[in-house]
Amino acid sequence: MSDPHRGAHLPSGIELSNLEQDAASQRYRATAYFPPDAIMFKGHFPGDPIAPGHCLLELMLEILQSFGYRLEYKTIQSVKFYLPVRPGDESTMEIHLTPQTHGTFAVDVTLQRENQPVLEVSAVLAPCCGPLAASQKG
Repeated sequence: MSDPHRGAHLPSGIELSNLEQDAASQRYRATAYFPPDAIMFKGHFPGDPIAPGHCLLELMLEILQSFGYRLEYKTIQSVKFYLPVRPGDESTMEIHLTPQTHGTFAVDVTLQRENQPVLEVSAVLAPCCGPLAASQKG
């Protein structure tokens, strides 16, 4: 039997699967599995590990990168954390992009686990530039 959590391994140790896109509406979706041995849990916090918030924000950029977008945060209007992400959790991230001027995108993101909100983000993304962009090109 195959492992349902197998998929892309991100630098944070998060594993992605079930990547879906609706290019017409610019909606993207992925399942994220947070393995107990993921590096992000080491030291955050000993005895009661949770995923750092910045790792969850970076997750959205990494999912969009898997669809060919090279974006970074320009501004973040709001971030709401509802539930902690713990080792062994599996959650679904939904991303909706709305094109704006100068190549930027408004983005609305939800991360849910068992139909409960974990995270909501509203932000503006811009194309990456500089050394980071060069290192991300495949």
